Amino acid sequence: RKMIIGISKLNGKLEGFRAIGTNTRTNKFCVKMNSAKKETICKFCYSHATLERGIYKDLEPFLQSNTEVLGNTILKEYVFRQGSTVTTKLNDAYFRFQQHGELINMTHFVNLMNIALDNPKTTFACWTKRKDILNKYRKENDIPENVIMVYSNPEINKILDAPPEGFDKVFNNVWKDYAVEKQNCTGQKCMDCLRCYDKEKGNVIVEAVK
Repeated sequence: RKMIIGISKLNGKLEGFRAIGTNTRTNKFCVKMNSAKKETICKFCYSHATLERGIYKDLEPFLQSNTEVLGNTILKEYVFRQGSTVTTKLNDAYFRFQQHGELINMTHFVNLMNIALDNPKTTFACWTKRKDILNKYRKENDIPENVIMVYSNPEINKILDAPPEGFDKVFNNVWKDYAVEKQNCTGQKCMDCLRCYDKEKGNVIVEAVK
């Protein structure tokens, strides 16, 4: 049978985008980073805090379903579901991978890359800190042309001026009063900016910690 991948419609500054996310609270990497003594952006994780508080009661089961579907088996047949709407293809100009959660394992990443290959007219942006998974994948595969890999720099106030090898962009976080002149993700709607979704636009993004 065809597996079901849940699609989220985003709001706020991400209004106009849809996304595929997974459960932050059952991702071993996320849990480890969130509870580490070292101060990283993961300690300020909006996703983890939202799920922990149960603000949206149906959200965690929804994300956990994606975790199990995407992280356990390389999918041969699948459909997308948003609410009561089920489709086999995406018609979005731009799409986000991982608005919640982080790459779980190689299986998860292969499934995301296959989704991109199956939907060549859509540009996908994939945020991750998992250099290990990306590097292993790249040894045997090319990243699809319609995927933008964004390195999510975990260290606050340590701006990387160029993306690590294999990534197209780097997303940095700083305190509000640090490197103010370099902050270029300042609350505008992502659909109006598209810096993260266009390879021709700047490859270094800097945002103040919220």
